[in-house]
Amino acid sequence: MKDYGLGAREQVIAVMLKEVFERHPELKPELKKIVKGNEIEGKALSAFLNTHADEMVENQPSDGMKAAMKDLLLPGEKVVLHISYEFAKFLSDLSSDI
Repeated sequence: MKDYGLGAREQVIAVMLKEVFERHPELKPELKKIVKGNEIEGKALSAFLNTHADEMVENQPSDGMKAAMKDLLLPGEKVVLHISYEFAKFLSDLSSDI
């Protein structure tokens, strides 16, 4: 994955998003609801992550990544994400690959 200079929390979310879209290409249209031009729909991103969190945690190959995701996405917890410029750039690039 290209180095976007993401923080640890953003890096975990970026890996999760890449994984879910690689495993489930049929979900790629969902990204269009999250990224609209230069704007990120935070509620849509949070809803998507929470919907797919359990699967993403279970399918990660490394124990370290599983632990990071479990810390990040506790059951029932809503993801609140301050979106940095770097993370917005990652999402924009990811959506342009669709």
